[in-house]
Amino acid sequence: MRAWPLHLAAQFGGATTTHIFGPKSDFVLNPLPAETAQTYLLALLDGYQQGISQPLPLACDTGFAALAANAGRSVNLVKTYEGDDFNAHQPGECASHPGYRRFWPTYAELAADQRFIVNCPVVSTAV
Repeated sequence: MRAWPLHLAAQFGGATTTHIFGPKSDFVLNPLPAETAQTYLLALLDGYQQGISQPLPLACDTGFAALAANAGRSVNLVKTYEGDDFNAHQPGECASHPGYRRFWPTYAELAADQRFIVNCPVVSTAV
């Protein structure tokens, strides 16, 4: 979400509420204490620096599927990440990024990467 870093930076000038308007939504980011905003912004910058230095396991579709599984929905995380051999029209998320195919060619390898588990803590319990 592009508004998040801007919202965090705005907190340094004083408590700021950010409104995000979409065709079917209105989302509000409430003010944060400047110290909290600084902590979050530094974490984002650290993640950015890591991301330009090495590929990070940020498989968002698979992460959201893991959250859905944790909430009790029936989701096949392996199929979400690796795709389905029988349906070429629905490749898995792994096919969407060359780094995923090279460093985490299977869901098991993605889930074993501790950085993915930090980004999506339910991965280990959602399988």
